[in-house]
Amino acid sequence: LHIKGDKYERIGGSSLGGSTFLGLCALLTGCDNFDKAIDLAANGDSTKVDMLVKDIYGDSMKGNLFGTLRPTTLAASFGKMLSLDKRLRARKEDLALSTLIMCSMNIAAMAHIHAKHLAIKDIVFTGNFLATTHGLRTPEGTKNTDSVHFHAYETLSLHKRK
Repeated sequence: LHIKGDKYERIGGSSLGGSTFLGLCALLTGCDNFDKAIDLAANGDSTKVDMLVKDIYGDSMKGNLFGTLRPTTLAASFGKMLSLDKRLRARKEDLALSTLIMCSMNIAAMAHIHAKHLAIKDIVFTGNFLATTHGLRTPEGTKNTDSVHFHAYETLSLHKRK
């Protein structure tokens, strides 16, 4: 929602979120419990599943037309899964983390684009998906269901809204 004074307007959203993450985890790993899927992801290595810029251009980055991309920038979620050998070596944890990153990056990118278009400095996310997946838990270890907020022009640095 874009809120200005007492007026508000829905400006966009994404079909990728917690249910997408869990549904894909169920298909890819057999895990259909949200907390267990998050635990799987916490022990994963997405570079075993995702294609990075360096996988395309090499570590030297020669031929990188964009010049500003780091070798570790994500180029394609699940891009390495085109290789049968890499599919056979992919662990459930790696697949869960790749899924988590794909969903989270989509949500953040769409929010950033909308915020930039409307010159909005702050974004507030509601719901539990981003709060849970970015380790925002209360001191007692229970899930935080508060909103998640970040400055639209920071690099995805999420923090609890006060």
